Amino acid sequence: MKKITLFVLCLFSFLYPTVAMAQNETSFFTPNLQEGKLGDYKALIIEVSEYHNPKLNLKNPKNDAMAMAKLLCERYGFHEVKLLLNHQATREAIYNELLRLGDTGKETDSVLIYYSGHGEICSRTKDDG
Repeated sequence: MKKITLFVLCLFSFLYPTVAMAQNETSFFTPNLQEGKLGDYKALIIEVSEYHNPKLNLKNPKNDAMAMAKLLCERYGFHEVKLLLNHQATREAIYNELLRLGDTGKETDSVLIYYSGHGEICSRTKDDG
């Protein structure tokens, strides 16, 4: 009996914070909006499907990127969606677009960055910073 009581007490001590948080769930996820104003919704969509090695080329990233752009505009009310497709998606173009978004954005704006293509894990060296 003592083991069961101890188990129930331990279980309750783990579950109590979850119950307390669930009761305050609405305040926990309430966005901090200044004066109730929402900013603009902007997106940068980057797509790369053609690579230097033709064996790495992909078929679907362009379709995925276009579908995402359409979804963001039509369903989620994004007013500004910038597409950098395939060879337009250079390091310089991506960097410049990120700078532009930072320079023209307001504090209340929301920016979504979507990438469709191969991913890679790279380790940094001292020369990379």
